[in-house]
Amino acid sequence: MVRLCCILLGGFLFICCEKKSNRIIFDTDRKFRDIVSIEEKGMLEIDTDSVTSPMVNALQEYEDSSGNHFLMYLNEETGNLYINDLSNGGIVDRIVIKDLKNSYKKPYQGFYFHSRDSIFVFSFLPKVLLVDNKGDIKKEYILRGKDISDDRNDLLFKGIWSSTLVASYLKGDSLLLGSVRFGNASSGKKYIQIVLNLKTGYSSEGSIVAPEIYNRFNFGGKHYDMYSVCANPIADLLVYSFPGYQNLMIQSLKSNEIYEEEAGSRRVTYFEEFDKLKYKNSKPKEHLEYFMNTSCFGGIYFDRYRNLYYRISLLPIDNSSFYNSGKKPQSKQLSISVFDSKFRYLGEKLLEKNKYEMFSAFVSHDGFFIQNKIGKDDILRFTRFSVREI
Repeated sequence: MVRLCCILLGGFLFICCEKKSNRIIFDTDRKFRDIVSIEEKGMLEIDTDSVTSPMVNALQEYEDSSGNHFLMYLNEETGNLYINDLSNGGIVDRIVIKDLKNSYKKPYQGFYFHSRDSIFVFSFLPKVLLVDNKGDIKKEYILRGKDISDDRNDLLFKGIWSSTLVASYLKGDSLLLGSVRFGNASSGKKYIQIVLNLKTGYSSEGSIVAPEIYNRFNFGGKHYDMYSVCANPIADLLVYSFPGYQNLMIQSLKSNEIYEEEAGSRRVTYFEEFDKLKYKNSKPKEHLEYFMNTSCFGGIYFDRYRNLYYRISLLPIDNSSFYNSGKKPQSKQLSISVFDSKFRYLGEKLLEKNKYEMFSAFVSHDGFFIQNKIGKDDILRFTRFSVREI
């Protein structure tokens, strides 16, 4: 006999049972009625050089004072930033960062473009560099709190989490960052935000903590801890998406209020807890195979041109193994859900299997772009999607 337990949490009914591989089923009143269609609108090809990795984890679109649109991306192998013209995909500039103190093989893991003369680059130390468009370092910040001593290691920042998934944002004198230090040993709270005061150089914990469900259920760590955040400068919001939580967590930067909005997918109806015994013989790693075989949510992106949000869902692979007969590993199938500025559901599209990178996408004035897995050595290829009323 299986004993059931019910937990009402954040407006959802989570049902678990005392057996392995528990399914956490959520109940929702939302009706997934599509009022828009999400359509493929061709391909964008971005030129690279011979040393750029085919998968880019940090990229950002920006518009100059003349209304021209560019894409900046980071070459993790060299630590150089590239700028491409979105009208033709060509490289227009390369920024070589003049950091003589760097000692890592891969020097930087992400960046935040604020303006051509204010680009924040993030290293693994953790360290933040403020550089200009010539790569000159204007200021260096080491992420340690004001009153933190070496004997309080549980409170030290372990690093920055920065990628296309985890956007940084400048609000006044504060740079808001994502933290890889997912938890606090003394309080049990999973803080995931760093606030860096650019005037004083002091860094501190922000207001955002992981959802309570992360304290109640085991999602295997790592991949389910890879939350996403985007900034909405129109409404002055930060919006957080967690892989194991249907709701979005919203932080108002005007009032510092934190609240939640339902923003699920018709294709993700439950989460499954990690069962170590089930994956004990996994190759390559148990947590990775668990991640590939379970549904979760991916990146959240704000479209400032159309005042929309896009949320990616990551669906399980078909077979029970991450590797398929020794061939290249599969990718989780993606779907895109679209929400309006009030987080009302508008529509969803299931994407072609094994075609797209799970964590590489950006928004531009032309639409929403997701990187393709297969491309040429000197080209990054993206599929463009646009939203149309039905």
